Amino acid sequence: MLANMMYGPSYVSLEWALGYYGMIPERVEEITSVTTKRRAHFDTPIGRFSYEHSLKIIYPIGLTRYEESKYQSALIATKEKAVADQLVIRRGKVTSLVELEKILFQDLRIEEEDLIGFHSGTVVRIKIEIDTDPPPGLHQDISYILSIDY
Repeated sequence: MLANMMYGPSYVSLEWALGYYGMIPERVEEITSVTTKRRAHFDTPIGRFSYEHSLKIIYPIGLTRYEESKYQSALIATKEKAVADQLVIRRGKVTSLVELEKILFQDLRIEEEDLIGFHSGTVVRIKIEIDTDPPPGLHQDISYILSIDY
């Protein structure tokens, strides 16, 4: 919740969301978020918060609201959006399916079973949104997720 309020608009994603969903084995200490603003990092007495930039056109796709209580809630990426953010924001250009599988299964150590239940509509929608108005230099690697044969 604090991450959303410190620097917004933003939602929790990337490594922290993947850890929250149990998709990566590492414990994530830094709260990682995505924003439409510039990148930012804040070191506070309660922890480190980092924010990475995303395009406004794909920002609202694949978000869910985590309800802590009746009065407290936060935006967090769905599993699909967290993986897509990780690929697009952290990994850069992926040139082959072999490279994508290496990133997902060896580097991030995501289990194939975690991807089987993915709602591919979120990933497709992100790709369609990007394709309709592709900004210069944006890597469209998230479409590879749909190509992995399970």
